[in-house]
Amino acid sequence: MPGYYPTDLPVTREAGGFCQRSREAGGMRLAFESVPAGDYGTAGVCPTPHWGYVLRGCARVTYADGATEELAAGQAYHLPAGHTIVVLEDSEVVEFSAP
Repeated sequence: MPGYYPTDLPVTREAGGFCQRSREAGGMRLAFESVPAGDYGTAGVCPTPHWGYVLRGCARVTYADGATEELAAGQAYHLPAGHTIVVLEDSEVVEFSAP
């Protein structure tokens, strides 16, 4: 993982190039994620809301109402429950969500 990631956080998920380092605190999960390009909508609709910041890369989000939005480096975001994501280029994010 690049220099953005604190190495003292444990790796909590890792598969197919995806890597998540996270910790739970204050009723939230803080996660640093490295996400390779790909269509993550094939896994289904995400039932969890997320708040975060894109450190590198970009993605297209489709919301439950069919609206889409592109997220890019330097952008903060809120993804309500019921979204799907296509990561357009390898990305890194810091994200807060329910544990």
